[in-house]
Amino acid sequence: MRLNIEQQANNLWIIRGGPNSSFADDFLKKSIIAVGGADLDDLSNYRNEAEIYQQFEKKYSDKNGYWLKLICTFIFKIGIGDIVLTPTTNVNKLFIGIVTSEYIFNENFINKDYPHIRNVKWICRINKSEIESNLLKSLRHTRRTISNVNVHLNKVKKILNNAPLHPNSSEHIDLMYLSRFKAFDEKVTIPFSPLTIVAGVNSSGKTSLIHAILLLRQTLLSKPRFLDESPLDINGAYLKINAFNELIYDKKKGDSFEISFQVSVNMTDNMLKKYGVIHNFSGKNEHCFIQTIFEFSLFNNYKEILSKTQMTLFADNGDTCTELINLIINQNKKTKSPIKFRINKSNIEVPGYIEFDHFIPFWRKPRFLEQDDHHFQYYELYTNLFSPVLNIIRNELLNNIKYLGPLRSKPERLYEFSQIRALDIGEGGEKTIEILEKNWEKLIWFVDLKTQSEYPIIKWQNIVQCQEKLGNAVNSTLEWMGLQKLSVQKINSTAVQAILPTLSNPETFVTIADVGFGVSQILPVLAIAMLSNEDDIIILEQPEIHLHPYAQGKLAEILTCLAHTGRRIIVETHSEHIINRIRRLVAEDEKDELNELISILFTYPPEDKVGSYIEALRVDEYGIIENWPEKFLFESSLESKAILEAGLKKRQQIAEKKS
Repeated sequence: MRLNIEQQANNLWIIRGGPNSSFADDFLKKSIIAVGGADLDDLSNYRNEAEIYQQFEKKYSDKNGYWLKLICTFIFKIGIGDIVLTPTTNVNKLFIGIVTSEYIFNENFINKDYPHIRNVKWICRINKSEIESNLLKSLRHTRRTISNVNVHLNKVKKILNNAPLHPNSSEHIDLMYLSRFKAFDEKVTIPFSPLTIVAGVNSSGKTSLIHAILLLRQTLLSKPRFLDESPLDINGAYLKINAFNELIYDKKKGDSFEISFQVSVNMTDNMLKKYGVIHNFSGKNEHCFIQTIFEFSLFNNYKEILSKTQMTLFADNGDTCTELINLIINQNKKTKSPIKFRINKSNIEVPGYIEFDHFIPFWRKPRFLEQDDHHFQYYELYTNLFSPVLNIIRNELLNNIKYLGPLRSKPERLYEFSQIRALDIGEGGEKTIEILEKNWEKLIWFVDLKTQSEYPIIKWQNIVQCQEKLGNAVNSTLEWMGLQKLSVQKINSTAVQAILPTLSNPETFVTIADVGFGVSQILPVLAIAMLSNEDDIIILEQPEIHLHPYAQGKLAEILTCLAHTGRRIIVETHSEHIINRIRRLVAEDEKDELNELISILFTYPPEDKVGSYIEALRVDEYGIIENWPEKFLFESSLESKAILEAGLKKRQQIAEKKS
């Protein structure tokens, strides 16, 4: 996205994210800046500094007015469009962003001690080595929470307009594409929206979408593989494939398949000119993204797997997509691969410095490559633009994916302690109770369901995020879904037990194995989702199993709440109750925001030698699906119609006999 820094910025501020920059990552994730002063409450009704001083000066006189001055600066002196610098927990990094809102009070957003907030559009993250020494001195010597450093404003504007081509600060995958993979022949698109619902009949390709992600994840989780080894692990923790061609559509021998990702990047004219790219951005709606294609095929008489990486920078103005830079890297098992660039329709081949870690290429800078070498600009281009995108893809697949399969473990009376790796509840949720017991008191980010108690269903516009203990969040959710609350307790040093009150007597408790399957089957869903980080990708296959239709509708509301916290949810489901409840939430959303944040994908099964394909369903602000697929959610209405027709026919027959 192009930013007119020259016109926007009037001031430059250093704003520190708490002691030792401890809240800086929260600033980035939630697109905000915040300061302390919880005992000052909401100050949005004060019109100027004088009113605040008049109200609070006596209370803060012992502090020499420091907090009052800080708060007044935050509310009245920092303006929309001002530039902010925020040091990160990494001592060598800085966030740079633009203030986009007036003052906001929200004590549940980051921390109750930091309730005073301004929204920020984070533009880039830079190394401190990239800024001038005088500005660096200001950062080192200015230790206050807020400091005005306008003397360096023009320098920072220059940094923003000529910054390395770092991806946008969200550092997320936007879209995934599949070609010739399992059920899919032609290219299909899967958005990584805050909430993505995948529906379709059995064997239509829903699971193939998930398998593509899990295949790459299990490869990155396996032992490091370099030039002389396979770039894919086809026999890993999630997928066990007998032969490579089982991954290819129609098992075509000698063919290949592609898994691709799209990542948005910030770009300006000046950034592109530095590398010889001529492109004039047409307006504020134009944005740039990089599409990365990983192609896998067999060679050496179909005995070995090879990968090929193609990355393309596009500019999209809404009507047309323009290719700006393209590069291709072919894996070569005998020599280090060259890298091929295409810039302004000119082809450039740079000698082979590329190596591979699994299927991900990386370019080690040779000792002899100096700045005056004509190849150096391409190394710099790769390092500043393409390498960060590869790192984003790697991080998303390796660290941000949380997966729960469709088959859950049965409930037990006792759960023996085992060796738990991090927060791994197991593919079937078999370690859920143990994980819950261990983290029952842990603070997690969720939403305050008590604020929704007066409504029959969640109101999107009234959702309030909050930090609460995992146990409280789990039980408030179970109660919201119409299920019993849960307690987990150690029996001895080797086992833990999950108990619930009976419906007939709340003072009588039984184990989770002595009640219906609903609670035991939804607990893994809640555990994996609530213990995830705010920017994780949570993949759930059929989370609705063993749930009553009422609880399935409530589950849809909980999934929407989780998406509100910044988590990205991908749900494969057969539940019309989940889909219809989401449509209702959209229709009742007074801000008309939710329909832009959800994606409903319908997979059509293969037929007549044509592979599966995906249709993205368009849900308008009224909850209406504009392109309703044939036979989508038609069973209930078909059954109701058949019941009415059969009843009418029977009444007619009875009437005829009586006559």
